[in-house]
Amino acid sequence: MKGDDLSGYSMDELFRAEAEQQCAILSDTLLRLEKASDVAPLLEILMRAAHSLKGAARIVGNDGAVRVAHAMEDLFVKAQKENVAPVAQTVDVLLSGVDLLRDLSITPDHAESASRIERFLAECSDLRPAPIPVMPAPVPAAVMEPVPAPEPEHGKKDVRLDAERLDNLLALAGQAVVSAAETGAGVTAVRAALRSLQTVLSELRNSDLTPRQRQLLRQAGALTSSCQSLAAEESERRDLHDRRLLQLCGRIYRETLSCRMRPFGDVAGALRRLVRDLARDLGKEVDLVIQGEDTEVDRDMIDRFEGALSHLIRNALDHGLETPAERLAAGKPPCGRLEITAHHHAGWLSVSVADDGRGMNVETIRQTVIRRGFSAEEHARQMSDQELSEFLLLPGFSLSERVTEISGRGVGLDAVRSMAYEVGGSIRLGQSAMGGFLCEIILPVALSLLRAVVVEVSGERYAFPLARIERIVEVTRADVHLIGGIQHAFLEGEKVEIFSAAQVLEVGEGDVSNDGINLVIIPSGQGRIGLAVDRLLGMKELSLQRLDGRLGRTQDVSSAALLEDGEVVIVLDINDLSVTAANFSAASQHRAIFPEDKTGPGYRILVADDSLTVRELERKLLVSQGYEVDTAVDGADAWNALRSGKYDLLVTDIDMPRLDGIELVKLVRNNAQLRDLPVIVMSYKERDEDRARGLEAGADYYLTKSSYQDESILGAVRELLGQPSVA
Repeated sequence: MKGDDLSGYSMDELFRAEAEQQCAILSDTLLRLEKASDVAPLLEILMRAAHSLKGAARIVGNDGAVRVAHAMEDLFVKAQKENVAPVAQTVDVLLSGVDLLRDLSITPDHAESASRIERFLAECSDLRPAPIPVMPAPVPAAVMEPVPAPEPEHGKKDVRLDAERLDNLLALAGQAVVSAAETGAGVTAVRAALRSLQTVLSELRNSDLTPRQRQLLRQAGALTSSCQSLAAEESERRDLHDRRLLQLCGRIYRETLSCRMRPFGDVAGALRRLVRDLARDLGKEVDLVIQGEDTEVDRDMIDRFEGALSHLIRNALDHGLETPAERLAAGKPPCGRLEITAHHHAGWLSVSVADDGRGMNVETIRQTVIRRGFSAEEHARQMSDQELSEFLLLPGFSLSERVTEISGRGVGLDAVRSMAYEVGGSIRLGQSAMGGFLCEIILPVALSLLRAVVVEVSGERYAFPLARIERIVEVTRADVHLIGGIQHAFLEGEKVEIFSAAQVLEVGEGDVSNDGINLVIIPSGQGRIGLAVDRLLGMKELSLQRLDGRLGRTQDVSSAALLEDGEVVIVLDINDLSVTAANFSAASQHRAIFPEDKTGPGYRILVADDSLTVRELERKLLVSQGYEVDTAVDGADAWNALRSGKYDLLVTDIDMPRLDGIELVKLVRNNAQLRDLPVIVMSYKERDEDRARGLEAGADYYLTKSSYQDESILGAVRELLGQPSVA
């Protein structure tokens, strides 16, 4: 560690850092030792790690760690002499020693430490003939040099930095980049002012001036030209300086950002240990392959997804991979294969867990969905494999009927999804290339960087994390329909509620000045919703800035960032925003996105029909004649709309769920405010008794869909609205 300033660290802190490094080496090498063909190099690494840790523990006076490390070192030396790998039982004991050393480096004087040390030493004595000697008192640090620890395999030194200070440094570096981009603005303004002055002087030359005034004017022109030349030279020097400064600030920012990065391999040792222990508990054989250990990941991101990987590994070993006997019966090798892969792709981090086990049985999922009441049987039968796999991500959903210490409680995949969504990522389930199960998590490479779509809402800039939005579409005024008092648009046959982003965020009414609006489509608990924004400003990679903790929890806001021009952009929390929009809808606070249309006849018609095709056919016909048309999906939806809005005419079907057309008409006629509302019934039923029922209920017209003609319905509409008929 020569050259590093470690004066600010205590000896105990230095020992803890070294113990963590050496314990990682011990654990990882022990796991590799079990399957290695050449054990000599690995035993040498283990012996040196234990020896280094023993020397460091002796310096800080940690007697327990000295005794444990010495016992492990003796076992490694014994194995070196015999040139054989320890058996599985011995590796189990040694791994427990690694855990003990890690705990002793943190809390050496814990009450349980003494009994754990003696128990470990007793287990070691059963593995080798010689007892462990009690080590002498520690030698003062001033007269003894510590044994240097081996460098990590990637050749870099780990320097521990306070996370908050590193975040502050990264924020300052980002601000420096923005400031460097603005430094040339002053010189540019001076040159513009000089050009304006030269123009004024030119105009003065054409005026009636005295000889003295003309002389002074020529002198002023000469001075202005001189200033322009000097400003041009200074501008060139400033441009060169600005470019160099911008490059330097960019390098500082990138280097600061790299300080947050750690190789994915930092979690590999813990994952290998987890797989080994679980496989032994389950009586299964597993060959673990970890690819992409050099892939760099934000250190905060590693802390977040390490637990998610543990969930996936538990699911894979308990549910996915079969026992050796089951695999042999299925024509597979007795040893299963588990692959964990990390790599960067298109600016994102992809981490996948795949196995060659049973795979995903979609029919089992379908039956579980039906049996547990997550969906009606008719609907579940029509679901695709991808739609069915989404149920595995729901809280409490499990295909296992067993409750074990490893899995079967309905937790795991939902926790993985929650983790991915919290950091702006996503998750994908499917079949692995080996024929088993695959779970891929897509995450930002760094939590301090975010790819986002920047928009403008009521003059303010906001950012939607790109991974959390489904898409952005443009819709026109004709695409927006009022159903039950709520605005909707139909996207690929799905009804999507739409809201003004300005109204939801409570920053005004929004600016919709033309016939088209941009909708940002985000997921919600009930499907999808669309937020209408004023303008799209493009996709950006943002350097996130932490909000001051004194602000507390800010609704709908996750963080902030600086744009290239120095302006602040608010990064929205999509989970919060979807809840806010749902509450906004429930409270019936939304207002029309488009300004009220004053053209056309000015009549408002409600069309109620449970058939999307018929409903849209009638709506388009009436809209083409200039009427304002809202639609309702059934009688209950129509009744709610009639009570919350003002309509000049109702066109309704008869056979509809929840409330049929006959009952709807009766409700209208029995309501004091609605009893005079004109009503047209459109039905497939052609019998005289059906026509009589409709007219007796209070309908003004009864038209059949089988004899549907544009002019028949339009003629009835014009008559009931008191408009002149078209010749």
